[in-house]
Amino acid sequence: MTSQPIGGLTDLEGTQLKMLLGKLGQPWDRELNELLLGHLPASTIELVVLRNNATEVLLTWREPEAGDPWPEVLHLPGTVIRIKDGGKEGALHRLARSELGCGLLTWQKRFDHDHEGGGRPLTLQNVYTATIAPAANKKGEWYPVEDLPDDLLELHVRLIRAAVLMVKNS
Repeated sequence: MTSQPIGGLTDLEGTQLKMLLGKLGQPWDRELNELLLGHLPASTIELVVLRNNATEVLLTWREPEAGDPWPEVLHLPGTVIRIKDGGKEGALHRLARSELGCGLLTWQKRFDHDHEGGGRPLTLQNVYTATIAPAANKKGEWYPVEDLPDDLLELHVRLIRAAVLMVKNS
């Protein structure tokens, strides 16, 4: 008698998958990462970079990549936290280098947000505010917080508004 599939896998396939995952190093390529994240909760960093007394926010463009659900649209800088980052702070600095092209002057965690959608079952978003040197921005554009682009993801609009409110009330 054969065993019932668990999660769509037989016992043998489950054992083989565990063995193969154990062999994997970091970083995984985007395709494998997205495949696995479709089945596991992810922890991410969402970065709200502000200037001028929190009246302007820096938005960046997503680089076109295969399988990206939002190619070439404005967004808040963000990333999945990877094992090789060594934690949230490492991911934060990797994100600043890759999506802003510069380092951060200041940063502060503001809140967590649980999000379902975007092809993932659950994402715990660690929302930070940050500042960068005035001339440091190489990959984004500043927008007034009160006049955000119409095509900005609604989730990002909500995160920006919540972060700005926290900054102004602190």
